Amino acid sequence: MSLLRVNVDGVKPGATLGENVHSGNGILLAKKDQLIDLRLLQILKSFGVVDIVIIPEDEVSKVEGSSALSPDALEQLRQRFKNLDLKMPAIQSLFDFCALRRSKLTQGRVPIGKVMV
Repeated sequence: MSLLRVNVDGVKPGATLGENVHSGNGILLAKKDQLIDLRLLQILKSFGVVDIVIIPEDEVSKVEGSSALSPDALEQLRQRFKNLDLKMPAIQSLFDFCALRRSKLTQGRVPIGKVMV
């Protein structure tokens, strides 16, 4: 799997950490495979973290394309989106993000937020 080092200011919520992130004092701030949200970005910036390593979107797509999400879970997610038009790019992106998050939860990867889809 390839990883990408990026500036914290250029990271968008929904990206996935490729490595653990530590403060300058060695305090663990975030774990590998953690989903990045606005709260985490604020924490990283407040601790002076400039660069982080993320998993590129094309690598994340490989995970999404695999059978990481069970057919039952995928159907439950589709039911939640049944009244929305998945042909709209924003809705499709949201659906993909929710599917990825659900698959990470079922694989034991824990996102920083506590909201579950």
